[in-house]
Amino acid sequence: AIPDAFGDHSESYVGSPKNTNGAWNTHLNRPTQFRQTSPNRDEQSKGSSPVILSNPEHLLRGGIVMPTIPKSVSNRIRSEVPRFKRVLKNAADRDVNESDTVTIITDMLAGVFGFDKYEEITSEQAIRGTYCDLAIQVDGSVEYLIEVKAIGLDLKENHLRQAVNYGANMGISWVVLTNGRQWEIHRIRFEKPLSAEHVCTIDFFELRPSKATDQEMLFLLCKEGLKKAAIKAYHEHVQAVNRYVLGALIGSDSVLTVLRRELRKLSPGLQVSKEEVASLLPDVLKRDVIEHECAKKARGRVNRVQKAAQKKKA
Repeated sequence: AIPDAFGDHSESYVGSPKNTNGAWNTHLNRPTQFRQTSPNRDEQSKGSSPVILSNPEHLLRGGIVMPTIPKSVSNRIRSEVPRFKRVLKNAADRDVNESDTVTIITDMLAGVFGFDKYEEITSEQAIRGTYCDLAIQVDGSVEYLIEVKAIGLDLKENHLRQAVNYGANMGISWVVLTNGRQWEIHRIRFEKPLSAEHVCTIDFFELRPSKATDQEMLFLLCKEGLKKAAIKAYHEHVQAVNRYVLGALIGSDSVLTVLRRELRKLSPGLQVSKEEVASLLPDVLKRDVIEHECAKKARGRVNRVQKAAQKKKA
């Protein structure tokens, strides 16, 4: 068996809170087995629209500059996604096994995502005496690993553990777990304890290939997207824009100062301290936004940035 990269920390899983506006709504519910941080991962059941950011126009056109999708890639997605939807639906109806699902995924990586089937998609990548299902290798460098499960299986926590262990033992940051329908993208955080961060999940059955935001989600894993570092730009955005960071900002000294000032404008002569304003936040914000491990990390990040800004002013 492959060495367990999570070691003795396997019980320290942190659950994946949901995005309150319901945009992150296609990931699978999972038991709590190991540490996984995921600031934007929803806990609703599968079967709804593909995962996109809560405000895709802000992300993809306003918040950060995402790489432009070449017209050839857009046309490829438009033509290939409907074809593979039919293939996957037929495979699901027949309840094909894992080996047959791997064959379909290989064809999808070539047809939808643009990789050379014979030079850039490798199967049974050897990792310390065992094998992962597929690896994407471009110009001699492994870009991400893919762990495939039979299309009829729900993706589970132990499947993710397996995929992350493969990536950790190879020093590969990005891993994809898929059964053909769901495509989960995870980023391994090489820290102590090792953690796996969920980036997004795409439900292939629910994709609308002519929709720009759905094309942009697929572009994250495309060969052309890798060359433009699309997945890194996307990941950086979801790290910066999530409810925990917003909660940390609201509770920061600078924002509390503004809130105190605005309260005094409403009631001239009002005596209210920042501490009193802060004490009311648990009644305003959800408990999860304040107490979750992701919230603690967000507060640390906000504090570091604000302290650095104060030092610059000094």
